Amino acid sequence: MNPFTRTFVLLALVVAGLSACSGDGGEPTTSAPVVTSGDPTTTAVAGDFVFGSGELPESFPEDFPVANGAVIDATLVNTVTGFTEVAFIVPADVDVTALFFEQNLQARDYEFDASKPDGVRWSFTFAKGDLSGSIDVAPVSAGVARATVTIPGDG
Repeated sequence: MNPFTRTFVLLALVVAGLSACSGDGGEPTTSAPVVTSGDPTTTAVAGDFVFGSGELPESFPEDFPVANGAVIDATLVNTVTGFTEVAFIVPADVDVTALFFEQNLQARDYEFDASKPDGVRWSFTFAKGDLSGSIDVAPVSAGVARATVTIPGDG
């Protein structure tokens, strides 16, 4: 994740606050729609960038796996290049969240590579047709992970 993106995500968390998530670390599923934070959807536009929270941007792939119970914490879209980033808070620990992505990317015919370079966070790269990107899965607290999906777009 580039420094601008990290700053945005951090700023979005400070402004919006972390959604209160209590999880038992159980395995997330995809059988139900994504849960929003309960707060109204927020969107701000700054030049070519649209910042938001609470709902998936239109540029997010429809068939991409999203865990049941995940909260859409922050979104960032560059309307010129198509760069899209979505940060989810998932009510499961890091390893269970990573397993969710492994199983569900494979089930949806995505090619992917996963690693745990520092022994704590999981990093994925994925591709399907012309779409490619990455996922960073990091711990938030016991039984709660943050999964940040980044799709670089054309730029």
